Amino acid sequence: DERDADTHLQIAGIHWEGQRAEKELTRALELNPNSAAGYRMLAFMRMFRDRLPDEAVAAIDKARLLSPLQVQFDNDKAQIALWGKSDVKLAEQLSLSLLERDPTSSHALWRLGELYCCCSAEYARGIKYLEQALQRDPDNEFGRRIIMRAYLDLDDADEARAIAASAAHPVDVRLVPVLAYRSDWRSAAEAIYQENN
Repeated sequence: DERDADTHLQIAGIHWEGQRAEKELTRALELNPNSAAGYRMLAFMRMFRDRLPDEAVAAIDKARLLSPLQVQFDNDKAQIALWGKSDVKLAEQLSLSLLERDPTSSHALWRLGELYCCCSAEYARGIKYLEQALQRDPDNEFGRRIIMRAYLDLDDADEARAIAASAAHPVDVRLVPVLAYRSDWRSAAEAIYQENN
């Protein structure tokens, strides 16, 4: 239906790249200018597709204004602040606030662990959050790799290997960072080759 904003929003998500996505998202927001989901999608398009973090912040702020009880939008803004603007303080503030409102938020835990390990070199603090997040969200591969990297940064390859091995679905390629850390280039290359063939 040409007049259904949700249909246009779904089509924009399918056609993420290019003019079709932009056209469909524009139409969705014309039909429903109060669509928090539409502004969230716009934020992610501006951030990850177009590399325009200021426009991404403006769009996610609009989504937060339209749906202030949706805690996920605070996590989205924290991610945009950290990855797009390198604003560690804002990302930390938003994530801590989100964790106060929702102590079970694995997103906030991942973000705090990431920023403490990667941006502040507060490894003990960061790993504490990362381990809590991994307990709540054991299938988050990106987060699993962040915690592995944190242990490798602390020269604890055994713990990084244990984190890799604790996944429900073990794959050899997950061990590549540990193998590279140990300069076992042959095994790292073989794991990558097996994954791609």
